[in-house]
Amino acid sequence: MHASVRRAAFIRRGILIIGAAGLTLGLLWKLPEWQVGGWKAFLTPKELIELENHARGTLTLVLLGATLLLGLYLVWRRMAATEQLASRALDTVRESQSTERFTRAVEQFGSERIEIRLGGIYALERIAKESERDHWPIMEVLCAYVRERTAWQEGHPAPARVATDVQAILTVLGRRRREHEPEEHQRLNLSRTDLRGADLQNAHLERAALVETHLEGADLGGACLEKADLRGAFLNEADLVQADLKGADLREAHLEGAYVVEAHLEGADLGAARLDGAYLGGAFLKGADLSGAHLEGTYLYKAHLDGATLEGAHAVTAVGLSREQRGQINRASTDTETGDDYERQPDAERGGIDAPAADRLAAKRTGT
Repeated sequence: MHASVRRAAFIRRGILIIGAAGLTLGLLWKLPEWQVGGWKAFLTPKELIELENHARGTLTLVLLGATLLLGLYLVWRRMAATEQLASRALDTVRESQSTERFTRAVEQFGSERIEIRLGGIYALERIAKESERDHWPIMEVLCAYVRERTAWQEGHPAPARVATDVQAILTVLGRRRREHEPEEHQRLNLSRTDLRGADLQNAHLERAALVETHLEGADLGGACLEKADLRGAFLNEADLVQADLKGADLREAHLEGAYVVEAHLEGADLGAARLDGAYLGGAFLKGADLSGAHLEGTYLYKAHLDGATLEGAHAVTAVGLSREQRGQINRASTDTETGDDYERQPDAERGGIDAPAADRLAAKRTGT
């Protein structure tokens, strides 16, 4: 049946070619006669024949040129179609290879040998950099692995250090290609995990979900946590020096004794957060909501509190607040001692942190 269909198509093409050739010859013969027909009264028969032949030559050149252009166009179309098919085949091969590499890398996570697990982690990182399509699924796989391995367990003692494979994943997440994440709803989810003492310095965790995550003593210096969800997170004694927390949700978060020096907290929500004994010297808190926050013993010298909401904050022993700021916290208070305390604040070092606090921070970072 297929042979008969092909034969019929071949015959049709042959008839069309013969018909086109006949029509072309007819035009070459008759059209020049029609063109010079009006000159019969003025020319001799010999001159008419010469004029007809000249017209046929010109028409032949025109037809040959048109045929050449048509042939070039058909060749170009065939080449473009071939190139497109080759490109599709190459994409299919690449996708197949990428899927195979992805599957193999994920399988390595189940190995008991740390070097094999690390190989899988870095293989996934490489695939995520090369493939925009696979980028986000890989980020979700890595986050799921961390959540499974470090799920918070009440009463569990703090580890001596973060597990090597978990720290490797945190490093990969912190330096990922964020241009592959255009969607606002794409959030790294590390909520309710035990990341105490983790190294997240300069990590990019914008919009990350870190709800009730334990980050006590973690190094988040210079980290980008803009619009991150840190509700109820535990950041006690964490290093957040110069971290970017603009617009972050820190409601009821624990930052007791944390180093938040010169951090950017513009527009952040710190409602009912625990900041007892935290160091916020030189921090940028413009427009931040500190309603009901616990600021007992909090160091706020040279902190930028323009437009910050302080109503209901507990800051009787906070250091570095002006009379106006204390008045905003407790408008009924007429205790002049608060003003005297403000006048007695020492000159600050390290952008707003006092010398003893600077020494403690240096000791924490060097591990001495």
